Amino acid sequence: MLEGTYVVSAQTPVGSRRGEVTFSHGVNGAFRAVLNVRGLNIALSGARAECDFFELSGTISHVLMGKVPFTCTGSVEGDRLTATARSGSVSISLSGMRKELSGRTA
Repeated sequence: MLEGTYVVSAQTPVGSRRGEVTFSHGVNGAFRAVLNVRGLNIALSGARAECDFFELSGTISHVLMGKVPFTCTGSVEGDRLTATARSGSVSISLSGMRKELSGRTA
């Protein structure tokens, strides 16, 4: 089951970055994903899920590079999330754990 919030770490060209990604189903049953990095909530478009696998896309605003589109594919096994985000020729690995309702990671 994908639904829930995951504390994730991304290995970027400029170092490790932490954030959260939340997967949920909207009122109409549509799969949704929201990325929270440094206090910015980014609603991700094109979110699709099948069993424990997901695919999504979005655009992150970068001070120097402007708006940067990306795609991300990944999976959840138990409470562990692993994914790869791609933008152009750049590929970034993400990993994380499901966040418990208490706010701690599982």
